[in-house]
Amino acid sequence: MLERRLPSCDVVHYRETIKPLTQVDADAWAYRTSGISFDWIRVRAGGGRSLVWGGWLLWPEAQNFKDAAAADQPWPFPIEAIATHIRRARNLLNIRQAPMPPHFAAVGAKLGLEVEEKLAAVGPCGCRAFVSLDWRRRSTLRPNRVVLELLANRRGRVTGVSYVDAETGARGIATGRAVVLAASPIETARLLLASPGAAPANAHGLVGTGLTDHLVASYLVLVPQPAPATEPATPMDRAAFVPRFVNLGRKNRRDYPGGFTLELHGPEPLLELGADGIRALGLDPTAAADASYFLVHAIGETLPHPDRKVTLDPDRLDRYGRRIPVIHQAQSDAEPRRARDMEETALAVADALATPGSRIFPLRETLTPGGIAHEAGGAVLGRSPQRAVTDLCGRVQNLRGLYVADASLMPTGLDRPPTLTVLGLAMNTADSLLEHLATGAL
Repeated sequence: MLERRLPSCDVVHYRETIKPLTQVDADAWAYRTSGISFDWIRVRAGGGRSLVWGGWLLWPEAQNFKDAAAADQPWPFPIEAIATHIRRARNLLNIRQAPMPPHFAAVGAKLGLEVEEKLAAVGPCGCRAFVSLDWRRRSTLRPNRVVLELLANRRGRVTGVSYVDAETGARGIATGRAVVLAASPIETARLLLASPGAAPANAHGLVGTGLTDHLVASYLVLVPQPAPATEPATPMDRAAFVPRFVNLGRKNRRDYPGGFTLELHGPEPLLELGADGIRALGLDPTAAADASYFLVHAIGETLPHPDRKVTLDPDRLDRYGRRIPVIHQAQSDAEPRRARDMEETALAVADALATPGSRIFPLRETLTPGGIAHEAGGAVLGRSPQRAVTDLCGRVQNLRGLYVADASLMPTGLDRPPTLTVLGLAMNTADSLLEHLATGAL
């Protein structure tokens, strides 16, 4: 079992352990895109996408909620309400604040940017980010079971799921008093859309709508000097965060809504990229021992768009006989302007980190979403069944016994890594489910 190997204190070994788990069988987990291409990160293993998480813990801010309201996608409660659940989630994590790398502080001073220490959730071994398997308590993990559809009775109550064993092909049914979907926004939407018994959840055609993801401008700075020989306490120590500095009230106004933040990493030994990664940069792996690199990521919010959503392909099935999801992507007129601002800022930071002889490589096309597992929406929470798939408790409207506890609930994707917000929403769902089980209000 993977969970027996997770506590390894060798970060290189950990990365090698999870690498095969992130390589998804495209025939079994097929999808297609409409409009702009989309790289859907799918991890089919115990721990899910927390296995590729960087550990970043960032609070949502009041400005994020103001942006959502201005875009007519308001969060249905004030930020203080979610903060209560976020605090409780944080108390369950192994949190540490990394020291501020002096080179990032110097770049911030040079460019007039505020730079903060990274707040991270660290695994018990101290060598990697905290993953969901570290949080397991009295629960049973049944690997290799692929859920096919949600099952419901004639009284409009979800009673369980049907599944197939990915290794043996055997089919089965799992029943329970309640079902919680925490499968990621695209997969959660697919299950709601593909299950005949869950049809009441889509009474108003809202399932799969409101899909968002982040724009990311990324640069790698290749430095012709080795990284410091002293190893940090964790591999996340050489990192820092630049909070949003645009469109804050009347401060630093831009010609687009929302904003962006930055993640800074490094320097790390170039050898950590592996031979394939080094060759992708056009470099010789045998000459990498004396080089290091920085990473600069600008993360920008994309607000919901009516043509950005998840539907199901009417004709194409995957290996398990499921209709494959279609990820529709579209852009507003403002997004190229936001992307350009992100690129200019990230490139300025990269240039400030460069030493004589350094080279800067762009790593992705900013306007192409996906590839970072930050999608949100698709089963948004709210007060009215006419505007939201779930209620404020994460309970699916018009269908009893079914709850959602992932980023599908988010009306907007924020301008920062969303994990802490997702955990807060999951805590809210968990609290509500326990209360409903105790009171018989399922």
